Amino acid sequence: MSDSPSKPSGSGSKPAPPAYNPWLLWGAAIELGASVAILTLGGWWLDNRWGTGPWLTLAGLALGFTVGFTHLWKAIARYTEAEDARLKGGQGKKP
Repeated sequence: MSDSPSKPSGSGSKPAPPAYNPWLLWGAAIELGASVAILTLGGWWLDNRWGTGPWLTLAGLALGFTVGFTHLWKAIARYTEAEDARLKGGQGKKP
């Protein structure tokens, strides 16, 4: 009575590996926006405090894009790697 969805129904067959969660990509995209916003606002605040003009704001913007895109790139690489592994695992099976 306790049929678990993770257990295969047939004997000797392995279940397909779970797909990578696409919501993690949304999290990485939100992280991109947050890192750009936080570092740009931090640079703007320092510019206003020290009177350095737009330079720290621009540095914060550049650093925010660098950090955010690095994390987004890594998340996309993990997603495609997991998706490729999932698709290769299911190629030999007949429907």
